[in-house]
Amino acid sequence: MASNLSDKPSSTINIKNVVPLVLDLDPDPSAKSSSSTDPKDKSKEAEVDPKEWTRIDSIVKSWIYSIVSQPLLHMILKKKSTTYGVWKTLKDLFRDNKDNKVMQLENELHNITMGDSSVSDYCTRIKTISDRLYNLSSPVPERNLLSYTLSGLSQKYRVIVTTIRYTKPTPTFMEAHSILCLEEQTMLQDQHKNITPSHSDTSSSPTVLVADESWQQNHHDGRGSSYHGGRGGQCGGCGDRGG
Repeated sequence: MASNLSDKPSSTINIKNVVPLVLDLDPDPSAKSSSSTDPKDKSKEAEVDPKEWTRIDSIVKSWIYSIVSQPLLHMILKKKSTTYGVWKTLKDLFRDNKDNKVMQLENELHNITMGDSSVSDYCTRIKTISDRLYNLSSPVPERNLLSYTLSGLSQKYRVIVTTIRYTKPTPTFMEAHSILCLEEQTMLQDQHKNITPSHSDTSSSPTVLVADESWQQNHHDGRGSSYHGGRGGQCGGCGDRGG
């Protein structure tokens, strides 16, 4: 006995036998035109048996139900719903979530600050938000992206920020990122030079230790200090005589 579509579980059915269309980001216009104007296809649609259509509709619904998360499944499950109804519910849910997400990301980008992060980490955060907005069909203009980046920088970058703002033509986000990274490296090098003392200036230097100990001894005994009036001089602070 030949098996028909109803005898096969949904997991083994070739979907192309039920839906003879291919989802494509760049569909062939000629294929679309021929499929929509072919009178034979119109006649086939008119000949579909209502019971057969209901059965196929149930199969397609089962496919959708099998690829959504459990919480989402509870939101779209309805009695006597059609595949179109389920799909429309999903579309509305994602569209509403999309609008809210865009608002959230735009607000986050508008108020972003560098804080204690490095230039690379800071710009990576900005680029990540920008890419997410692009994927949500809400791309951020290059000029705005640069403005958000410069506005959120720490005060120590105020000089280079002014330079970037008045540079003509205006740098792109990636060009500004390179300039800021170079400025950060220069600052770190200058800072390292300023906080690294020479060997003769460190407290561990024998010369400094001897000088420091000698000064402390003289200060305690009142010897060799003009402040104490020299050897046997009177202490200007307490009035006692040395010796």
